[in-house]
Amino acid sequence: MSVIGIEKTQNKIRMAFDSQSTTGDSNRYHDTDQKGFAVDSFIIGATGNVITKQYLKEFISKRKNLKLDKCYDVCELIQEFFEHHKDNTRLIDKEYLGDVLIADSKKIFSIDLKFFSCREINDYSFIGSGAGLAEGAYMMHKKLEEEAKFKSDALKNSILIACEKDIYSGGPVNVIEMGLKF
Repeated sequence: MSVIGIEKTQNKIRMAFDSQSTTGDSNRYHDTDQKGFAVDSFIIGATGNVITKQYLKEFISKRKNLKLDKCYDVCELIQEFFEHHKDNTRLIDKEYLGDVLIADSKKIFSIDLKFFSCREINDYSFIGSGAGLAEGAYMMHKKLEEEAKFKSDALKNSILIACEKDIYSGGPVNVIEMGLKF
């Protein structure tokens, strides 16, 4: 399990994610690039089976001139991914599939791999076992920033809070960002 957050600000898209991988209920280890990574002009964060994330990273890196302008394009990409790997039963086992956040320099999409659904994100989103905790912390942080007129890293801090309270998430927290293009 994991906690991954993404936000679109005035001039960039940022993704923050924990680095704990869990097998079973008690085996935990840390790997800083398992959950979030940059591939060409995309930032991708994924929950669920580590092998799915590795195959997805490789699959997307082989797609030259990939454009994801709408949810239809994203669903086509995911359908192609699963079709390409249809014989790998461990990879496509619904028990191990999670969610994916994918962003280019203009748009963010959230994909539920189990139910094959997609939605465009206009501001922020969280996925993973710690998503509810992180989203609540993010909203509170933004409210405090607004009231007290201070700036801090709400995205990273919300992931840190989720890591403290969710046994399936853990630090350190990593951040990837890219500039927006209009």
